Amino acid sequence: MKDDSVSLREHFERLLAERDARYMQMFKSAEEAVTKAETALKEYKIQANEFRGTLTDQAKTFMPRDEAENRFNQQAERVRNLELAERSDEGGRSASASSKSNFQSNVGLIIGVFGLIIAALAMFLRRT
Repeated sequence: MKDDSVSLREHFERLLAERDARYMQMFKSAEEAVTKAETALKEYKIQANEFRGTLTDQAKTFMPRDEAENRFNQQAERVRNLELAERSDEGGRSASASSKSNFQSNVGLIIGVFGLIIAALAMFLRRT
């Protein structure tokens, strides 16, 4: 029979060498994973910064809320003033229409009175 016996020291050295090889392989795999994660993180940060830049540029074109509210309030005030002016103008129009109607009535009355006076004079002159 063949003696395949191995000394205890050789046995432990083989075990340590195998474990060292496994640990080195795991370490290399972990390093590769970290490198890939770092690369992905850099790409993400680049895209995030571009997106932030886009939002910043867009925000520069927006009107601030206070300014927008002030403008809306100014427009509302202008509309109220126009409505008040229109209401007061309608009152003036109705008074004007009433005055015009009264004037027309008075003119008609005066013409009627002159017509009667002329008719009376015509009758008087015929008799004489």
